[in-house]
Amino acid sequence: MDDFFGQPQGAAVLKHEVLRKYVPVYARKTGSKTSVVLLDGYAGPGRYDDGSSGSPELMVGTAQALRGSRVHCAFVEENPRHCERLQTLLAELGDHDSEVFAGDIEQHLDTIVRNSQAGRCLSFLTPLVFPYPSIC
Repeated sequence: MDDFFGQPQGAAVLKHEVLRKYVPVYARKTGSKTSVVLLDGYAGPGRYDDGSSGSPELMVGTAQALRGSRVHCAFVEENPRHCERLQTLLAELGDHDSEVFAGDIEQHLDTIVRNSQAGRCLSFLTPLVFPYPSIC
């Protein structure tokens, strides 16, 4: 497997804490009035080799926990092997509203943002080097 996705490293731990603590509050409040898109522009395979949840699994878990809110997850991954693993994981996670875009975030960002214009989009567009969330 890919060494980078063996287990979460420092920047990923920070990103995952933001996903665990901030995203549910944001999605609950915002999703009660309009739809919310959670976008990960560098999604990876969704789960680490050690079994730890990656950002896609955390985002889907938030969406599933907030069934009363309209939360859609969009994942972009350019590595074909990671993209395949992510699609398999999402199928295993059961009922949720999500989609995977194969390729680079620059190829898909306009489409994802355009599709979310009726609502809000919380996006993670920076690779794990320094993951600042942005709101579009």
